Amino acid sequence: MNERGAGRPRVFDYDQALVALVMLFWEKGFEATTQQDMLARTGLSSSSLLNAFGSKSQIFDAVLNRYQKMQIEGLTPLRQGEGGLDDLMNFIDQMELHVTGKKGCPRGCLAVKTMTGPSSSRAGIAEQLENYRRNLNMALEGSLSRAAGLGEIERLGLGGRVRILSATLIGILLLESWRK
Repeated sequence: MNERGAGRPRVFDYDQALVALVMLFWEKGFEATTQQDMLARTGLSSSSLLNAFGSKSQIFDAVLNRYQKMQIEGLTPLRQGEGGLDDLMNFIDQMELHVTGKKGCPRGCLAVKTMTGPSSSRAGIAEQLENYRRNLNMALEGSLSRAAGLGEIERLGLGGRVRILSATLIGILLLESWRK
């Protein structure tokens, strides 16, 4: 976010505009999103968009930061739940809604879509994407560790199971991101 100098006070809700931008980039991806798309989605003028968020790259950084917070919130029950496999099954049920777009969000996942695009190697983006994978793996590990502690699964091989679940989920999210 740009530092604001003297001038008129902001007359729009920054977070609401940022969430609108998250949804836009989630739908279209970084490369396909234009300034006109951003203006239309937020209802902001060009100068308000620029003053509030900066360049397209800066906007996308803010979008990924906000998306990361959304993702962490969604992983909290999996990471900090009290069940084992029950927590994992509840997570899978919630993911099914996201994967298919039934939760009011675009299909797939913004982070996964970004992983496969040209912008994934841009400075800062790769780090955010690695945070996405790390948060997902930690949440899956938490649930599977609880399941092992509850005697629902064997503790041996948890790391491999986490990697397989994570890769499967990312693959499904990627495939769904490509669907229209």
